Amino acid sequence: GSSEYLRKPTRGECKAWKNEILYANKRGSSRQDYSKKWNLQVVITYRRLHQFLPSTWNQQYKYFRINWRPIHLDHRHWPGIDGDIRIPSFEEWFVETYFGQSYPHPAHETFDAWRGCSDEIKILNIHDLVLANGTQKVESDLTSNFICKAFSDANLTCSKLFEKASRKNNDDTQSIRTHERSKKANRRRASRENTSVNLNYDILAVYAYEEGFIGSETEQKFDRKKLKRRHVTRKTQEFAELNDLNLIMKCPNTTVLDFIYNWSLESEEWALSKIHQQESLKRGSVENYTSSNMPFSLSKDQKSNFDADWERLISEEKFCSVDATETLKQAKWRKFFLDFNNSQ
Repeated sequence: GSSEYLRKPTRGECKAWKNEILYANKRGSSRQDYSKKWNLQVVITYRRLHQFLPSTWNQQYKYFRINWRPIHLDHRHWPGIDGDIRIPSFEEWFVETYFGQSYPHPAHETFDAWRGCSDEIKILNIHDLVLANGTQKVESDLTSNFICKAFSDANLTCSKLFEKASRKNNDDTQSIRTHERSKKANRRRASRENTSVNLNYDILAVYAYEEGFIGSETEQKFDRKKLKRRHVTRKTQEFAELNDLNLIMKCPNTTVLDFIYNWSLESEEWALSKIHQQESLKRGSVENYTSSNMPFSLSKDQKSNFDADWERLISEEKFCSVDATETLKQAKWRKFFLDFNNSQ
């Protein structure tokens, strides 16, 4: 299964897993039969921290929550009304939550927690979609990657998936096109399953409200549906897109970005060291990286791949949020909010 409640099992929960799951009860008997032990295998997916953090921020604030429990998508009330809040920028959230502190990657936390429940734990790197069959290698997709790398005995299924992927990679040109299509398809699929929301328009609308541009005349007018937070946010986004306006963005300073990069790099080294250990043990190799005194270093290609992914997120401004103060200084935005407020 996959659930946030399975992320960090307690000692008591591990005991329950062992008693109720790992051992099958004899039919008609209340006594546990410890000779029939189930093989519990835990698969933990690894996502790079510099991708995980912006996604976590978006996931946390795209919902209206009560006691951190998601109630509904988007924010319908202005801050301070019916328990709603102002969405902080990514930088505000990160600095308050993580900056200057030492935390392991969530996959690392999960790995350590599940060690008390099972001796068979695998780390699955979602960034490595290459399948190997002897000396042959092909680019696959997330599903094939999971089946072939997470399940040790899925040899027949995996060989069929490998053949299918090979047919799509019959020459170098086709391989490049397939690789790009595969990456885009995986992103689209992930987007459909757990869509990110552009929170910048909500942040800008709330700032305009706090500065008195929205609902500033009468309470009666302010209570109108068209001046509700969700509606103003939607109209703010429509105005920007219709007029092809780029919001003024504010990104974390170099100190914060360096902290994220180094933390993410350390997490990458931990994850790939565990995967290297898994592969070594699978091959029966004497190499073993269980000792913390034997550090693991990324290869040149691995480091290059990591850095390219980091630079992609920087170029896409994944760590940046709208600079509402500077944006609202622009005459076109001030006019939009004033005209919008007066027309409702």
